[in-house]
Amino acid sequence: MSALLALLRIARRDARRARGRSALVVVMVALPVMALVLGDVTFRSGQLDPDEVAARELGTTQARVEVRAPAGAGLSQEPDLRSWLTRDGGTGEYPDLLDLVPAGARALTAAASSVRVTTDAGSATTGWQEVDAADPAFRGRWDVEAGARPSGPDEVLVTPALLERLGTGIGGAAQVVQPAERSFTVSGVVRYADDPGLEAVVALPGTLGTVPGATSPQPDAAYLVTDDPLTWDEVVALNERGGVALSRAVLLDPPPQEAVPYYQDGGGGGRDLLAYVLVAALVGGLAALEVVLLAGAAFAVGARRQAHALALLAAAGGTRRQVRLVVLAGGLVLGAVAAAAGVVTGLLLAWAARPLVEDWTGQALGRYDVRPLELAAVALLGVVTAVVAAVLPARTAARQDPVAVLAGRRGQVSTPRRVPAAAVVITAAGAGAAALGSAWALAVNTGDRTASDVEAYGIAALVAGGSGLALLGLVVLSPAVIGLAGRLAGRAPLAPRLALRDAARHRGRSAPAMAAVMAAVAGSTAITLYVASLDDHDERTYGYSQPLGTASAPLLVQDWSGGGSAPLVTEVDPQRARSALEATLPVEAVHQVPTQEDCYPGGCSTSTWIEVPEANLCPGGQAPEDWRCAITYGGPMHALAVGGPEVLRWATGTTSPEAERALAEGGVVTTRRAELLDGRVTFVSEEVAPADATEQEYAAIQARAERTSLPAVLLDAPQTAVAAVVSPEAAERLGLEVGPGFLLADLERLPTEDEEEAALAALERTAAGADLHVERGYVSRYGVGLLALAAAAALVTLGATGVSTGLAQADARADHATLAAVGATPRLRRSLAGAQALVVAGLGGALGIAAGFVPALAFVGSDPQMTVVLPWPSLATILVGVPLLAAAGAWLCTRSRLPLVARQAL
Repeated sequence: MSALLALLRIARRDARRARGRSALVVVMVALPVMALVLGDVTFRSGQLDPDEVAARELGTTQARVEVRAPAGAGLSQEPDLRSWLTRDGGTGEYPDLLDLVPAGARALTAAASSVRVTTDAGSATTGWQEVDAADPAFRGRWDVEAGARPSGPDEVLVTPALLERLGTGIGGAAQVVQPAERSFTVSGVVRYADDPGLEAVVALPGTLGTVPGATSPQPDAAYLVTDDPLTWDEVVALNERGGVALSRAVLLDPPPQEAVPYYQDGGGGGRDLLAYVLVAALVGGLAALEVVLLAGAAFAVGARRQAHALALLAAAGGTRRQVRLVVLAGGLVLGAVAAAAGVVTGLLLAWAARPLVEDWTGQALGRYDVRPLELAAVALLGVVTAVVAAVLPARTAARQDPVAVLAGRRGQVSTPRRVPAAAVVITAAGAGAAALGSAWALAVNTGDRTASDVEAYGIAALVAGGSGLALLGLVVLSPAVIGLAGRLAGRAPLAPRLALRDAARHRGRSAPAMAAVMAAVAGSTAITLYVASLDDHDERTYGYSQPLGTASAPLLVQDWSGGGSAPLVTEVDPQRARSALEATLPVEAVHQVPTQEDCYPGGCSTSTWIEVPEANLCPGGQAPEDWRCAITYGGPMHALAVGGPEVLRWATGTTSPEAERALAEGGVVTTRRAELLDGRVTFVSEEVAPADATEQEYAAIQARAERTSLPAVLLDAPQTAVAAVVSPEAAERLGLEVGPGFLLADLERLPTEDEEEAALAALERTAAGADLHVERGYVSRYGVGLLALAAAAALVTLGATGVSTGLAQADARADHATLAAVGATPRLRRSLAGAQALVVAGLGGALGIAAGFVPALAFVGSDPQMTVVLPWPSLATILVGVPLLAAAGAWLCTRSRLPLVARQAL
């Protein structure tokens, strides 16, 4: 015990003497500890306790009952109602919700729908809920934070987010234009406890039913107001009748797992927990690796600065084990300080970041949840990481020659030949394993079956394990790479030559820093390559719904909210719609494109479409080289247009002499290659079946279908609003029922969001439920993410190179003083610092990009529809831009002059 105290005392005194280096290690270890504590407390705060769930979901009521299956279907649910299963189809008749309410309980019903709301300042499609949110039984479920409860069907409550979007306030007017027209007054502001950012309207039960032409939403939930709790046995009985329930009593006192039929039916499982554990282990492992590599360099420098004292200890009879323990004790002391600082800082940040997390996620966090055991595990990880970072420097210090150290000789460092050879083998084995996993996944993805659990886990293990093994091999290889660069530095200018040779001589300091850069760059490179390839795939397969830079508005508006077999159809006045577009959008010209009448029961008598010949059908499986297996995307306006060459040009944005000739001769122009065979297309016309038709009636209708073959021409038009253009003569021969179609506006430029909102509002004033679509082309969803990845990689790279350069400067003060003494210019020290940063960042970035290619190629190669795309700007930034920036920063932050010190002072 006394020996341990002596070691800790030595470590504490050394840490106090080298405050700068000690602070650097503490910060490096504390940062990941702080991040893990922040993530743990935030995640746990987001996992609501049972009493919090009960308050947010039930208010002060005892339970919420919902209908989810026909009676007798055999439902089974989880106690907290996160999911449920249905065993069979039941009788086909759903029970009445209120019939499921137990005797003696009062039911507060809630119904949900979707409406289109407009004001003079804005419009939105939003949720509509009919429930008495101001009832005291809902205290904690909703909060009427301003205004008053609706006094009748002409008043509604609005959430803050929707109020801001509509640009109105309490007392303002809002108009529902779909499913029917009706004006309401905003009487107050209501906030959902579980989703404060939700956009919704809350009205009294039955409000929408007072709107002419609208159907009141049917209650989908009943809240039980009673003094008697709903027990688990009663919940199971409700399941048998087709209902599910969220019970306060069950939440607070859940039944044992063996009493839950849901788990016996195969529900649940530990995959989610396994995924969380794997993610946590991966994040923690990468953070620990970064810290070990960077802190290891700091401990290596510390051991060098302690070399004289350690040599005296060895000369006085100290064993190698005791020398190692001195260095390891330094890691233990600094790790403990860093862990404590990281935990405290993480707790404070988790409390301060709660409002930001809630705004970002749109979900309200629960109570501030601190788990001492989890925080202790994170703190222990920080301590262990610091100790592990000191292991290699401790071994190096224990193996040094005391006589050489006391004489002031440092000796030369070399890497045994077997080390780089083993590193190359490890790297090749890792890359081979990842390639094997990719080939396995490709074989599964090109077949007609899905991967089994064993295959999925095997593929993941090969790809992830192989990628990690390849990265580990390059980490082992990094000292040899630095040594090779030092040997090739003979023809370089003075500062780079000195930097390369200094890095090669002090690999215990430079190799970990370079490996840390490599690990950070490898992760960001892998994700960047995969995301760039995914972005390319999305762009290649993007389906235009109409020509780029056009706006379309259908002239028939269908409303299916009535729940019947046919929609309510409203015809839009073409002239009024044209005027609305011209008044609000930068329009060049507006065209009307007639199309085949949409078919539904009661809408038209005959449905006509173009069938794909059997010879053009995909033979099966995924065969990307076969054009017949290419994915076909269709936009909402892809219908059969009727007209001549001018309609063809409007609807497709292109034309050809052959296509115009085909229309002039009474033929057809198709934009889909699969529909054309031997210069002809086949139309199928069949009766529109009634909504209640039986299978036999469907079969009879299909047997009576007529097929008509017409000459056709294929037009290469990827930006098309229609599937085909049928000449008027062909339409008459086919008996097509032609409707007004849609308006297509050619735009001078893409409109702003405000202009598009104004145009939609103007169209809605011509007909309730009118729609507008502007074709803006493919818009990448990954641009911000790629930028964030590049920024993260740059930040870690700059940090690692800064640490390495600072340690190199501290370790080489005597060398720099000697350079100054022999006549080196004052600026040489700055140039040397910049060159050292350039060496670490450049070599680490190059190896990191190579390591990142392994998992990226494996993931991209496993999908037959993806191709590898190299994001040159991001790669150039990592490989060239960041090292130059690091070099510039080191050059600017380094003093030109240094006070002279004795060369052999240690």
